[in-house]
Amino acid sequence: TEQIDLSNNAKGIYLIKIKSNDFVKVSKLIIE
Repeated sequence: TEQIDLSNNAKGIYLIKIKSNDFVKVSKLIIE
């Protein structure tokens, strides 16, 4: 598993793109 530490990020909406061989996933992350 991959962990991203966002505790010191600004609030807002982030789009995270995860790419592996022939697979792309875009996750929407909302920090309030």
